[in-house]
Amino acid sequence: MGSQEMTREEKIRKTVKNLQHFYVNIIEYVVFNAIFILTWYIFDYDNVFWPKYVIFIWGLSLFLKAYRLGLLPFSTQYAP
Repeated sequence: MGSQEMTREEKIRKTVKNLQHFYVNIIEYVVFNAIFILTWYIFDYDNVFWPKYVIFIWGLSLFLKAYRLGLLPFSTQYAP
């Protein structure tokens, strides 16, 4: 029973570590995209809004990571 409890505790620790890493990624996403938008606004306002590509691709990767972690309501039945 002790070894089962240890594996359960290890699984919980791994889940918490993954959640912490995911939340750090969200903060990085917001901060860096704000910097990209500000850079575009200051230096390149008349041209194409190029930060949209970074926002979309990075946002898609965060969405897929949230799905994999089971953070989305419809993904909990498929999460490992």
